[in-house]
Amino acid sequence: MLLRLIVAVLSLTVASAARPKLPDPAMKKPVRTRDLEPEDDRFMSELRTAGSGWVEIDDGVLMQIVEKGTDPDAEQAALNKDVKCHFKGMFANTTVFDGSHDRGEGAMQVPVAQTLLGWQKCLPLMRVGDVAKCCLEPQWAFGQTGAPPHVPPNTVVCYEIKLEEVIEENKHHYIHPDYADYAEEYQKFLHEYAAKQRANQGTEL
Repeated sequence: MLLRLIVAVLSLTVASAARPKLPDPAMKKPVRTRDLEPEDDRFMSELRTAGSGWVEIDDGVLMQIVEKGTDPDAEQAALNKDVKCHFKGMFANTTVFDGSHDRGEGAMQVPVAQTLLGWQKCLPLMRVGDVAKCCLEPQWAFGQTGAPPHVPPNTVVCYEIKLEEVIEENKHHYIHPDYADYAEEYQKFLHEYAAKQRANQGTEL
């Protein structure tokens, strides 16, 4: 009996060690360190207007479900899972700076816990088939440094996301079909961004 208990404990320990580390739920909220640009400030204020259809799910993260999936019991995204999704990234003036369809590639597959902090807030509120829009203040997206040359510093960004599939943890292959170079570059960017966030917040993501 004791041997079985030891084996069970060891099995749980190994399984836990194999899982990707998730953001600490108790981590401090990212803080905006500079005022928004006037255009971005006006844009976010308009979204916050009653009756706009937008919901502020956290300070600086606004979300709107624009289309519900056909299955109300479809799987829901979570921080410890991967997702496949199509997306389009835009500035407040609707200029598109990134998008899976524009590249002619398949749906992006990524661990939720390795996406932008704002995505980590929005994705767990979506089920497969849902289409949502989310607008993020800089502290939830690319911060004060931006993402040169595509995203300027201290910029509000908005995404339209269609959740195509939810995949169990530890089964991800961060590959964009026919776009492996971009996937490698973007993965590197995410790691560098997470490191900057840890340094700025004084806590682990």
